[in-house]
Amino acid sequence: MWIALSDPGAQGGHWGSAGQKARKKDHRGSHHATSYFHARGRGARRGTALTGLASASASTVTHRASCTNEGPFFFNVTKNGANFYLGTPNNTHSGASSILKPKKNGSTLWTLCVFSTTDKLVFENRNLALTTRSTSPGSDVTLTRVGNNGDGFASQQWTFFESGPIIEFQNVKTGLWLRVRNNGPKIGQSVTTGFTPTDWTITT
Repeated sequence: MWIALSDPGAQGGHWGSAGQKARKKDHRGSHHATSYFHARGRGARRGTALTGLASASASTVTHRASCTNEGPFFFNVTKNGANFYLGTPNNTHSGASSILKPKKNGSTLWTLCVFSTTDKLVFENRNLALTTRSTSPGSDVTLTRVGNNGDGFASQQWTFFESGPIIEFQNVKTGLWLRVRNNGPKIGQSVTTGFTPTDWTITT
């Protein structure tokens, strides 16, 4: 089921309600673990989907001491039976905007560096991290080189909330949510941040 709720100023949309319900049930703000992330005290409940997958992108991702590479994964929203994937331009570069794309391929494939002691992660595609610095809803989410010795700056770190295959992301620096715009989703449309989240579906 596709649900779109307006987010004033964010020009974004809210897809689904599973994550929001999960947050209401957990007043401490902790996420609800799925099989997609390692156990580390928050473990995989239905086995792991990670074995053998990290090698697909490990060669292009810098090793980190504080977080561990997971994936790769795809993230999408669905409208009228069509999927729209969180992605990057085909010929991406630092400073480019993250955009919605119609299918799974290298430009929509994300390695996640997940921190073992917190519910935080860094998105990476081709050595670029999903980044937002603006505290104003509606700004484009961009791609920048990973900082802080590979662990990402606060603008590149996202707190995640899970419920089954549904996952939401809140930026550590701005406190805003990763989301699709109110007038979307549309192919090629830039991804934004706002006061309410988009519920993304995670797949491998």
